[in-house]
Amino acid sequence: MKIFISYRRLDSQSITERITERLRQAFPYAKIFKDVDSVPPGVDFMEYATKRLSDADLVIPIIGDQWAKTLLARTDDNRDYLRMELEISIRENLWMLPVYVENAQPPTSHAIPESIHKIIEINGLQVRPDPDFSKDMLQLIATIDSRIGSKVPYIKKLYYKLLDSNLKYVMPLLFALAMIMYLLFGREKSIRQVCTNVRIATIVAQFEGDESNAFSNTLLTLLDAKLTDSLNTVSGVPVQSRSVKRYHDFIANNYFKESCDTSGLFINGFMHEEKEIFNFYATNVDLQLPHPDYLNERAIVLVSPDEIEFDAREDAEFIANFVVLLHSYSSEDPLIALEKNYRFQKDYNITEDGLKQHEDKSVLGPLYLMRGNLYAQGGNQEKANVYYSKSAKYGTQSIKETSTVNKVRAREIEALMIADPELKKVRALTIQKQKRIESQFEKFIKELANKVDKLFRRFK
Repeated sequence: MKIFISYRRLDSQSITERITERLRQAFPYAKIFKDVDSVPPGVDFMEYATKRLSDADLVIPIIGDQWAKTLLARTDDNRDYLRMELEISIRENLWMLPVYVENAQPPTSHAIPESIHKIIEINGLQVRPDPDFSKDMLQLIATIDSRIGSKVPYIKKLYYKLLDSNLKYVMPLLFALAMIMYLLFGREKSIRQVCTNVRIATIVAQFEGDESNAFSNTLLTLLDAKLTDSLNTVSGVPVQSRSVKRYHDFIANNYFKESCDTSGLFINGFMHEEKEIFNFYATNVDLQLPHPDYLNERAIVLVSPDEIEFDAREDAEFIANFVVLLHSYSSEDPLIALEKNYRFQKDYNITEDGLKQHEDKSVLGPLYLMRGNLYAQGGNQEKANVYYSKSAKYGTQSIKETSTVNKVRAREIEALMIADPELKKVRALTIQKQKRIESQFEKFIKELANKVDKLFRRFK
């Protein structure tokens, strides 16, 4: 992993030192180039820097409050190395991640030389002074690691981790043992043995159309506060275009492969400024509904869609709670997950007749699909099919296809449970509990209908 830090000494030297030091602590195996520290005596700076730039996996421009002003003032200066570094990075199509410090804001096109205008199109991250410095650096580190962390062999990461731990005195022996395992059993097997606690990742990309990144940052903060279980990780990454070929495979390979975070959700989105609505787009990477042993033994699997998409109002709390609901669906007892599914619809007053199409209505697609799967797992085919039909009506093509497949599986599960005396008892008890959960929601729907009816009569 090679990181090139581009900065103006008079603009941001102090904060750049702190950022560099924190990056070296986080990535001890990375080669970090930062002019003064990295150029050998007697060597031409620009020649050396150009070579390091061409090899870099990441270029981090540190942008302070005087950065743009100084760049513009030195437009005709042939020895403005900072501008030349940026021009080379743009020309070589290197990954650039701008970091804004000292309350600096993204520059406008007229505020910087035309040759580096592309930097305006790149969403960056802010690193603020204390008390926010550590929090902002965690997001920066997570962004870097999710994008280029896989370039470093896992065994090398393990080596440096042990080096910094209390095991450093026995580290050479442990490292030799790890190398033997790596060579004998292969890299993938070694990784699986080290990753004894596989985690579920939630990765939030900066949203397209969100000029200030305020909405995506708020969502990231909320999810970090809500998904506190040790098995969950939450991190942010820069904007990720959805136009790449085989998008789902691209996300799985670039953000989840070769990591202990082998499953989870990649949250992407687009802000429709004119309509003031948010298009939510989540990629599901191996996050599935857990199945009882008797279903796994017979290879009866209720599938989940690879993509979940819907339009919603610009409400970060709503989106965050929906993501938490997806996690509960894939990790908790089916009856608890079913109750939370109904409660979510109740808390946000999501009814089939009560909302406009461009607001929350399309969220009923994935919501009803989850509910259908939870009924199906309990052997309640009749109720499952009701919600599979509804999810197909309100959901995207991916939701419709998944509903069609799971209708067949729901019939197989019910037949299996009825044929087995013990499972038949489990099914009957489960359906009773499901009905109790339903009754609470039906009561809410009736109360809501009465309120609407009263309002209608009053206005009439």
